[in-house]
Amino acid sequence: MHRFFDVVPGAFCLVTADAEERIAFASQEALKLFGCDAFAQFTQLTGGCFRGMAADGPAVSLCDRINCTAQDSGAGYYFLSFSIRDAKGHFVQVEGSARHVCIDGCEYWSLLFVDMRQRVAGIESDAVTGLMGMHEFYEKGVPLAADDRSRGVYGTRCPIFFDITDFKVYNRLHGIEAGDACLGRVADALRSHFPEGIVAHLAADSFVVLDSDGTGVFSRIEAACTEVDAAIDNPRIHLK
Repeated sequence: MHRFFDVVPGAFCLVTADAEERIAFASQEALKLFGCDAFAQFTQLTGGCFRGMAADGPAVSLCDRINCTAQDSGAGYYFLSFSIRDAKGHFVQVEGSARHVCIDGCEYWSLLFVDMRQRVAGIESDAVTGLMGMHEFYEKGVPLAADDRSRGVYGTRCPIFFDITDFKVYNRLHGIEAGDACLGRVADALRSHFPEGIVAHLAADSFVVLDSDGTGVFSRIEAACTEVDAAIDNPRIHLK
């Protein structure tokens, strides 16, 4: 579980769906957003429960937020926003989605959220890559998932996450303009190798493809990465 959710763009937490709403798991992105180096520090900062995560007024449970203020997507997801206070005392407005899930017989809320500043950047026109941002990607993806569920069809769409390792090094070596050109090449490669997929630029050096054609998906992933790596031509920096 840890390795899977650590590659998901955005902060992810599992919160027990009971009166205590204890934090059972927090991804590396969640720890980073709160300015924590380890889960133990995150637990100490938040008290180990959702009420300790939110810092926008009187302590309100996640369940109450969902019942009172969250917007139902129609696909079992609830959209919500709240403020957090990180380890340095800074307040950050976040937004995301929550969903009730059952794992190994235990009930949880799965909570995926991002810094709202990233979301705002993501919905702006991406002149660098020409791709949609995070918000539009989820707006397109959630209805497709709901349609699949209504038809009892599962596993027909494959989400694929891409990341450029050490992209900051590339910008430092070649400059921001060259870095933007590199992001454009990534976008072109993903569009080329996944012509039937929904391709988005999530943030910085992160991309996602929701592929509807599973034929040869692994070979197409390898081909896209190989094409970008050849253009970058630096063993430290590659698409994965």
